[in-house]
Amino acid sequence: MAFANAWAATATFDFAHHGAELFGFTAPSSSSSTEGDITSECTATVDGVTLKVGVSTTNTKNRVYLDYNGNVQLRVYSGAVTVAAPAGKTISSIVFHNSRWYAPSSVSSGSFVQES
Repeated sequence: MAFANAWAATATFDFAHHGAELFGFTAPSSSSSTEGDITSECTATVDGVTLKVGVSTTNTKNRVYLDYNGNVQLRVYSGAVTVAAPAGKTISSIVFHNSRWYAPSSVSSGSFVQES
């Protein structure tokens, strides 16, 4: 789940409950489906805030994935994730709630803080 705070409002990208729909997929990928694989840049917009996920540069595709426990996740293996506020607005923070995070991660604006 990702949260982007912009102009005293919060936009929540809830992949656990709406992952496939956020990117226009009919279903997430799973062990038996590639429906949620990101094969071209995908954009989700919530309350004017956009989140773009680029194509993976590795053999494993970025995807919205349904795991064997029934949890839907945004899985990004490589490539870019871009978050943008509407014109004239700014983002004060972005929070990713996740079970695992693999270093290295970097940002092109601001800072990346990994919480343990």
